[in-house]
Amino acid sequence: MQFSQYASAVRIGILGLTALGSVTLNTGCGGGTSTTTVPNPTPIATPLVLAPACSDPVPLRGTYDPRGSRLQVTLIPGTDATEQAPLLGAKYGFTPQFILSSSPSFQAELSPEALARLRCDPFVADIYYPLLRF
Repeated sequence: MQFSQYASAVRIGILGLTALGSVTLNTGCGGGTSTTTVPNPTPIATPLVLAPACSDPVPLRGTYDPRGSRLQVTLIPGTDATEQAPLLGAKYGFTPQFILSSSPSFQAELSPEALARLRCDPFVADIYYPLLRF
């Protein structure tokens, strides 16, 4: 097998691993072959998201990333976030962090129950998973 063919097989194997989860690679040098099976990767856990009880909940935007556990909550314009975020935290059982009065917004680690209830609160304009860059 020539180097370019080997490199292609490795690329295909990596793509197959990504798409299928398990791949068997046939590799060899000097005319011989050997088979290597790559096991299924451990799946990434996704958070439990409960259905809100209201008829028109705020959508949960963005994509979950297991490297971050906080959600970004944006309040309706004109709301004093430094006043309202602690009130929402007391009402739904969480501790707001990184409160921004200019946005108005805050971040918080939310239980599935708190998230479902917060999505129906009239002071909440948007909730999303923040974009993480590592």
